[in-house]
Amino acid sequence: MTRRGSITLDPDAIHLLSNHLAVIVGFVELMLADAAPGDAHFNDLVEIRAAAVAAANLITLRGQAAGGGGQ
Repeated sequence: MTRRGSITLDPDAIHLLSNHLAVIVGFVELMLADAAPGDAHFNDLVEIRAAAVAAANLITLRGQAAGGGGQ
């Protein structure tokens, strides 16, 4: 029986998701380096980075809770 809102991921899936999120964060960081706070998409990029970092943190916590270390 699973709790509502709870998912189980195997360590390989956690690792792959973490890698994909790291790529997203990396590209957003590069884009932010070329953007200024007044640019049209600056706030969107900040939100994308925050969401990707939050997702990566959730994946890491989920992996640690499952005993996988989140890596």
